[in-house]
Amino acid sequence: MPGYFNTYVDEDGLSAYEGADFDEVCLTDRSGEPGAQVWCWTRREADMAKASWLRLVVTVPDKDSAAAVERVRDALKPQPAKDPMRPIWVH
Repeated sequence: MPGYFNTYVDEDGLSAYEGADFDEVCLTDRSGEPGAQVWCWTRREADMAKASWLRLVVTVPDKDSAAAVERVRDALKPQPAKDPMRPIWVH
């Protein structure tokens, strides 16, 4: 079974990982104590051949709160740039 390749980041540095593809994202506090899990993909039999799994560990002040989970989830969501040349359609 493959192991995890961990990437550590503070919450204020999450913009660098916007839209990135991680198998697991979890929270921790400054001491390194694990907290809530933001998401985790289920390992399927077909995925066992992957060389490694990517885990993002985010340092936040409130590692067990639902608000922190939502903040991190929203920060990692892809935010497509608005195209100023795209016409506005009236429905």
